[in-house]
Amino acid sequence: MMNNKGQASVLFALVVSALVGMTALVVDVGVLYVNRLDLQKALDMAVMAGAQELPTDAAGAMATAGQYAAVNGKPNDSVAFEVLNDNSSLRAVGSRSVNLLFARVFGNTASNVTARARANVGVIVGYTGVVPFGLQQMELTYGVDYILKAGGGDGNTGNFGALSLSGNGAKDYLYDIQNGYQSPLKVGDIVATKPGNISGPTTQGVNYRIQKDPTATFETVQSGSPRIIVIPIVIGDPQGRDTVEIAGFAAFFLEGVGGSGTNNYVVGKFMREVLGGEIGVGTDFGAYGARLAPY
Repeated sequence: MMNNKGQASVLFALVVSALVGMTALVVDVGVLYVNRLDLQKALDMAVMAGAQELPTDAAGAMATAGQYAAVNGKPNDSVAFEVLNDNSSLRAVGSRSVNLLFARVFGNTASNVTARARANVGVIVGYTGVVPFGLQQMELTYGVDYILKAGGGDGNTGNFGALSLSGNGAKDYLYDIQNGYQSPLKVGDIVATKPGNISGPTTQGVNYRIQKDPTATFETVQSGSPRIIVIPIVIGDPQGRDTVEIAGFAAFFLEGVGGSGTNNYVVGKFMREVLGGEIGVGTDFGAYGARLAPY
């Protein structure tokens, strides 16, 4: 009988030890899993933020990514960044030491989790939210002013650079200036021109955007400002109410609107900007998109 009791005690001790071990494993695996997800999220946010500086500023991309990693991660995270592929890709690798809970019973006080992230930057070949001005394809120079919609005498057979996207009405045109065209457009799409000068809606729409961020300048404007507009770069020789083909997309800082009546015109300063949009293979007009990619 005593022998049976001893065996039962030993068996009980083994079962308890096994249960403690399983509890330690389950709890600590959960802790490690949560921390790895948290680290992955921090790295994803970091590379996407840093990618906004590419392809023009590799050092700025890594600095921005580092700031985001510090804000969204933990103080003990170790993170390294690298810019690749002619400044078109930013990747990160990070590790975090995680204090264990139940596993301390077995002498394991901490374990490392690792994560990797990568963001690629590419030319925008599709975009939702364009402003209805179509600029004829040309070589664009950073920081130079361009006429986005011409005044009278500068157009081609009644076309001055305006596009008819949401509809043919003046209210449709005004809405698209103020809010951007709310359907996606892609390289190769054929869009209708809007002949005539349409000075009233043009002036009202442009001033609406400027008044949303009146103190911004080309040097100080922040991403997301309504004064950063994306317009189609187009190919074609429109005659009256006609069509043109989209060759790409470009971003401009909206400087202002001038003239009245048939002399109404819009000026924008060309900029290079990372925006939300579909990226792919296309002509580089300075408008880029960023997306997460396999490491």
